[in-house]
Amino acid sequence: MVDKCGFSSCQRQISAYGLCSGHRQQQAAGKKLTPLRNVKRQEGCSFPSCPREHYSKGYCQYHARQHREGKTLTPAPAWRAAASWKKSAEDRVDPETGKRWCTICKRWLSADQFGANRATADGVHYHCSRCASLARFSLTSIEYEQMLEAQGGVCKLCGGVNDDGRSLAVDHDHSCCPEMSSCGKCIRYLLCYRCNMALGYFRDNPEVCEKAADYLREFQR
Repeated sequence: MVDKCGFSSCQRQISAYGLCSGHRQQQAAGKKLTPLRNVKRQEGCSFPSCPREHYSKGYCQYHARQHREGKTLTPAPAWRAAASWKKSAEDRVDPETGKRWCTICKRWLSADQFGANRATADGVHYHCSRCASLARFSLTSIEYEQMLEAQGGVCKLCGGVNDDGRSLAVDHDHSCCPEMSSCGKCIRYLLCYRCNMALGYFRDNPEVCEKAADYLREFQR
């Protein structure tokens, strides 16, 4: 037989010191013991036809996230329709296509775009490799691609690309963020490796850059 709380009329199970967890919290806080409210927990999601269990604010975890982000609530993908849906390794993989969900850029991408991570349940990063590298600049891969498209896919300075095929580097104002990362507000443009390194060697000093240009012109043939 399970012992009941020592507070009169309370039918909850004992947690500590002869009291249930609720009355024990009242006691620990030095408050007078009073009857606890009987809060009825919502069983399911309030989104029409959603069979998943309640998570927060009247919704399941999937629709609670949409509600929190101010998005229009939409039905979850059919393969997420199980009533016991929870955020797990399986939820981030589409069983039909094998694609994985990036938690930063919010897209389904091929599995080869995700790196290994021994700390996760399935040994794979929650976010794609590009988002992982861009996170220190407070950028997502979508925002990077928009910048790249606006520049025509080439370096903002020389109009070229990296010889080895690497992505263009994110250039930012080091007077704002002196480290190899950015707050996101001081990002300038995308540069090739050579141009990005050149600005760094010139310490982002326009006067030094102008002197270097005059020096080259002096010996130009």
